[in-house]
Amino acid sequence: MNTGLLTAMTLALVGLSETPLAIATTAKDIAAVQSPIATVDRFHAALTEGKVEAALKPLSDDVLIYESGRSERSKAEYASHHLNADAEFAGATQRKLVNRTSWIGADTARVTTETETTGTFKGRALALTGTDTMILRWTAGVWKIVHIHWSSAAKR
Repeated sequence: MNTGLLTAMTLALVGLSETPLAIATTAKDIAAVQSPIATVDRFHAALTEGKVEAALKPLSDDVLIYESGRSERSKAEYASHHLNADAEFAGATQRKLVNRTSWIGADTARVTTETETTGTFKGRALALTGTDTMILRWTAGVWKIVHIHWSSAAKR
């Protein structure tokens, strides 16, 4: 890998965290630091593919999910309420990433995403803008999603 590029990436990654996980000097280190985003992407991909068990895997047992003014206070509650509907919606629509930011600390990360979602769901044509914020915690060597806040509105 180009040494100048590696140095620039390392400095950028260190600047993202209040306490860096480590100085990223190898592809493995860089992947570890980027893994909160990968965790969020795996969660969304599993929903889109209708793989509900895979969608539950990155969630902490005590995940707190806010959506449309309501709360689900655990992985078990989400699995018994909105998980299947979220997977059905994700599979029936197309989600386009518009903007994403992230912050990574020693054992906590935040991933914020802005999206545009289009498609037809339950016979209704949709064009939505959306935002989601996910907070992740480094637990037992993996990133777990501990909080999700979803919001969407009709596209203007």
